Amino acid sequence: MMNPQEKTKQIEIAYSAVDRANDLLTKIALKTAQLDRDVKKLKNELSERLAEQADQQQK
Repeated sequence: MMNPQEKTKQIEIAYSAVDRANDLLTKIALKTAQLDRDVKKLKNELSERLAEQADQQQK
């Protein structure tokens, strides 16, 4: 059986690990959102370029 100090230390370590995991998940979520915006922007740019090429080929 652990003494109260050991238990407290293990609980503190666990809370610290959870905080770190939450920080990392937040960073991942923010990066994912940025990548989603980048992909949407690139898709729009590609669509515009393809439309321009189609217009030029019809001329």
